[in-house]
Formats: sequence, structure tokens, C-alpha cells
Amino acid sequence: MSLLVSKKYHGYRDPEKTITLCADIEDTETYVINLPTPPPEKEIINYGLNYKEQYFKYEETPKKLLEIYKLSGRAGDGHGRRSITAHEVQEKAVRDYPEACKWIEDQWRKRVEGVWMYIHGRPMYIPGEYWFYLNYHPVGGNNLHFRDSDLKRALWWKFCVVEDKQVLGGIHFTRRQVGKTQWAGNLAKYYATMLKNFHAGIQSKTDEDAEDAFRKAIVAQWKRLPFFFAPRFDGTTNPKSKIEFRTKASQSQINASASHFDDDLESMIDFRSSTETAYDGSTLGLYIGDEWGKQVKSDVRKTWDKVKPALMNGPFPRGKALITTTVEEMEEGGGDRFKDLWDRSRIDGKKYGMLKTETGLVQYFEPAYSNYIFDQYGFAIIDEPLEYQREHLQSLGLEGTMGAKEILDKTVQSIDVAEDRQDFIRKHPRTIKEAFRSMANSCPFAVNIMHKRIEELMYAEKPRRGHIIPLNRNELSEMTFVSDPDGPWEITHMPAERLRNHIVKTKTGPGPGNTSSFVAGCDPFMMRNTTGSQGVAHIWGFYDPLYDGDSEEHEWVTDNFVAQYAGRPDTPQEFSMHMLFACIYFGCKIYPETNVPVVMDTFLDLGFGNYLLYGVKWERKRGRTIQKTSAKPGEFMSRGATQERAFAEFADYIVTRGNRCPFIEILEDGLQVGSKDLQKLDYFASSTKALVGRTMHLAKPEKKVSRMNKSISLPGRIVLKNR
Repeated sequence: MSLLVSKKYHGYRDPEKTITLCADIEDTETYVINLPTPPPEKEIINYGLNYKEQYFKYEETPKKLLEIYKLSGRAGDGHGRRSITAHEVQEKAVRDYPEACKWIEDQWRKRVEGVWMYIHGRPMYIPGEYWFYLNYHPVGGNNLHFRDSDLKRALWWKFCVVEDKQVLGGIHFTRRQVGKTQWAGNLAKYYATMLKNFHAGIQSKTDEDAEDAFRKAIVAQWKRLPFFFAPRFDGTTNPKSKIEFRTKASQSQINASASHFDDDLESMIDFRSSTETAYDGSTLGLYIGDEWGKQVKSDVRKTWDKVKPALMNGPFPRGKALITTTVEEMEEGGGDRFKDLWDRSRIDGKKYGMLKTETGLVQYFEPAYSNYIFDQYGFAIIDEPLEYQREHLQSLGLEGTMGAKEILDKTVQSIDVAEDRQDFIRKHPRTIKEAFRSMANSCPFAVNIMHKRIEELMYAEKPRRGHIIPLNRNELSEMTFVSDPDGPWEITHMPAERLRNHIVKTKTGPGPGNTSSFVAGCDPFMMRNTTGSQGVAHIWGFYDPLYDGDSEEHEWVTDNFVAQYAGRPDTPQEFSMHMLFACIYFGCKIYPETNVPVVMDTFLDLGFGNYLLYGVKWERKRGRTIQKTSAKPGEFMSRGATQERAFAEFADYIVTRGNRCPFIEILEDGLQVGSKDLQKLDYFASSTKALVGRTMHLAKPEKKVSRMNKSISLPGRIVLKNR
């Protein structure tokens, strides 16, 4: 923007070249969108107005065109049969009112290309789908209000779904009552009244809900379309299950030289039953799956397997899908199946033929605070309100000092009944984990304790973070802790100075000196799982009377998990080195998950086999029960007996110490046990290794541990040599 304009129009901003969506939202994608090149400043709508007067500008129909509306029987609310056909009305506009035709031509341009508009000094790109939604999709007879959260959703849909040739569709996931169904209906109407041979289909959680969506989000708004956007149709103005369009309307035909509709659209919008095979064998341009998280009559994963081919031309995407939901109770089954579909729709860098994700879908999550309260211009008030926003909120009878985040937090804290709190959180999710959190009957643990502790931890001070690294880069005898807010370790209780790096010498090599104080458990990651998998570890601290002796039990820090690691280093070997550093620092043994043997191999190769914890099993021999040490350290939890033991230890932990669990991730993973593959619950697997390991800390290996002359390199950082 020129200096002159900046001075003349104080408060104007320069157009943004990109927009970032879903940033800083854990467990979902971040999208960076390149926006179209804006026109010259003077051509941006609302240019020249004081920025305080720049609201979304709705289209105003020229008075002469309103007269034509009356001739066609489309005056007033738009109901009723036309007295003359749409193309006859349009021809009259061309013949008698060329300025009206020019305006129609401009409407088509905006519909297809979108517009740039100043709103409160901000130049905003509004894609055609959203412009059409605001101007030509009235709900309850009134135009919808501009909302920046809706705009972001529209940008995601246009640039991350429609224009991405590797994407079959998107999953839109947010709280209730934000217009998900109306937006989906708008898209069906937008494309089906413009594109040739286009089929938009709808399914919902029940047949009745699909019919309701069709009637309220499509038919009601289609009746109100002006003649220049409404192609001829076959049938009644009150269709029961489908609308069939017989005439093509395109912006190129709305001009003085081509003044009539001359091609058949042969497009259609319909809804079908909620059965998995309803659209099997169809050819779809747009598929709408409404409220899929609440679908209990069919498996949405199987439904998607049937719908997916209808959207593809061989290996290539041809149509697009929009899946929407607000997840309610997970025990009903629909939420579980939807979550599986959601998890498999994460962009992970793998190749799935011509598609970006396993499902072909991509994720879009809107936290409740992003679309909860808005200022007079339509911008979400997320954090502390600005002065002008505060005045607006006060005019609505609100206090005006809190943004959406603080309002939601205080609301949750004010609800006394645990079940009611969880119900509110599910309906107003601030994170993906909250959205999928449930009171599920499938979870075998004390969920009320877990939910209550999760809520406490959300507002609690975070443990110290950092790295555990060698004090001397070429020595493994002494470790130190280095604070780093982005470090992989979270630690609530450091070992006392006298206990740090406590190494004892044995005939078989160095060993840990604090086995009665600490024990570790870990779940390494698999290299073949490129994303979604990480290495996780936990350290259990046995009760320390010197630290907690003067405190009440509910205040104890020890007799609990005292450290947690979560990260994905470049190699599994590097993860194993991090485990070794921690075991040396805390002076403890580690009980690893053995389906990935890299931790065991690394410890043995470097001569630290004494730091591995071996399990114990009992056998009957000659009428006596004897204790026998396992041949390998750690255990594989997927096996029946070991899994049952892990479950029992975790259940006991939740009942006896869950009210003071220091790490929220352990509890959130625990809530998903019973509804999710255990191999995907890294925190649960790791924590149970530490819990089981604390009962094994006196076990000793039957064989001497090997010691090899081998060096392990940590890329770009340190080289650790055998001592």
C-alpha cells in the first residue's frame, strides 16, 4: 500500500499472500494456502470507506431487475411458480435493461472467481463458494452473517480439497451449531446448478436426518435462487428425494451476445438411505456424509469403501466428499469407527497410489474457541478482547473482558458434576483429544478418576522440560539435565545429587545403583511407521520419605511416575541412546517393549546389559513353585498373560494413584483402551512397562550380559565410545 493511501485511509492493511490454517492444533494438519493475487487496491470492495465502516457487503439487486423478478413470479420471498421461463426473463433483461445484464454477469464472475473485500481494514479473499453462501443461501429468510471461521473453512475446502488433485475429500470436525449441514447443502446447490452432469449425494446418520438435511439445507434455499442462477428443473418445486436440473447456466452465457440457456445440465441432487451400499455403483461429483460420528446403523468405514469408487476415475480423484460430524458418546460405536477413519486421514508422507492419505480424505478441525464468540465484523474473539471488541460484547450484555478460551475454561470449571463436565467438553472440544474423549463403557478403567485428573492437569503447572545428555560428549559415565522448553523429557522429580549417575561396578560391567529408587519402562517406535508413532518412556519413582515424608499422600510426588519422554529421533538407535542416558542419570534399570529389540541390542552392544530389567515368571517343578527369570529383558504386551498383567497394574494405578498422575497423556491413552489398537497407544504401553517393571526390579538375568567393542553415533551431535 502506498504511503499516501496509508495516510488517507488509516487502519488499512496490506493483503496477505498466504494464510495458515490449523496451526498449533495438536494431532491435526497445518495448511499453508497461497491466496490469489489481489486486484489493485481501489478495486477491492469497501475501498475508500473508513475501516470502522467496512463490514461484509452483501449484493443489492438493481431496482430494474426487481421488476423482472415480479414478471417471473419470483418477487418477494422467491416462492411460487414462474409465469414465464427463466431464459425468457433473462432475454428480456438483455433486450430492455442492459445494465441489469451487466450486473448479472458480475454476479457470475463473483460466484466463480470470488472477491476481495476490505473488512475492518483487512483485505480478505472470499472464494466464490463462500460468497455464494452469504448472498444466496438464506436461512430462515435471512442472509447469514460473515464469520472469519466460516471463511477459513471455505478456503480449506477450495484450496486443500477441491483444487488438490491428490485429495478425494475432507473431514470437517467441530462443535455443534456452526452450520456444518447448511454449508454442505450450499456446496451441493453451488455445484449442481452450475456444472454439467454433476451428481451431489447426501447421507446422514439416519434416513430421516438425510431427508431433513435435503429439505432444510438444499430445497428451501434452492427455491430462493434468482432466475439467473436457477437452471430449469424436472419435477415439482417441492421435491421429495431429488432435484434434477435440465438446463445449464454458465457465466459465459449471461451476456448480451448469448442471452439464453441452450444446454442441458443433466445434474442432480439427491439423498439416500444410511445403508453402506446406498451409493454403490454411482458416479458422484460431490458426496456429503452428514454427522458420521453418530452413525450407528452402519459402519462408516465400510460406507466410505463403497462411496470412494464413485468419486474416482480409475486411480484419479474425480469428485469430492465432505464428511462432517460432532462426536458424541463413543460407546455407541459410531464415534469409534469415525475416529479410525479420522486417524487414517492424516497426511503422513506415505504414498497411497494417487492419493495423499490412506482414506483419500484430509482433516480439518475447528476448536470450539475458534467459532464461539465474534465481534461486530465477524472476527472470532479468541483471546483477550481488544477495546472495540470489549465495547461490542458489553453492548450484548456480556462482561467483555474474556475471550472464547477463557470463557470455555471457566465454564468447564464451574460445572460440578463430572458427567456434565465431560458432556460439555465433548460438545465444545478445544482439542482433538477432547473431541474424542468419552465416558465409554469399553474403557476398563476408572474413567471418572481419569477425567477429573485430566481436567486438573489442563490448568496445572507443566513439569520441567529438557534433555538428558552426557556431561562429556565422549563418556557415558556422567549425565546432566539441560533445560529446554522443547525437550523430549518432562521431569517432576529429579534424583537427589547423591543418587545421580550412581554406577556400581560388577563382574559383568557397570550397573545401576538406584534400583530401589527408580525403574524405567519404554515403548520404542518402529522405523517403518513414518508418522503417528514415536518413542515413549516413563520412569517410576519409588516412595521417597526424604522427599515426601512430611506431605499428605495426595500431595506425594514420588510413588508415582516422575519422568516422561516422548519424541521421534532420526533413528531407533538414537532413541535407545536417550534411554541409556536416562538410566545412567537416574541409576535405574529399564523394562522395554520387546516387539522392537533395539533398546536391548543397544544396551548390550555398549556393555550396559546390567541396566536391562528381566521379567519373572513362575513354574511348578517337583511340587514346588519356583521363580524363573525370562531369557530376554522386558516383554511383549500383545500376548495374553502379559497384557492381562499390564491391564491389572494400570487399573490398580488409576484407583490408587490416578488422582495425582502427573502426565495427562497417560490418562488420555488409558481412556482409549478398549476402543483403539493397543499398538497405537504409546503412552499406555510405556507406562505399563514401568508399572510392571516396578514389580520386577529384583529380578536378575540368568546369563552374563555380553560386552562388545562397538561405537554408536548420534548424527551431528555426539559419538559415544564403549567404556
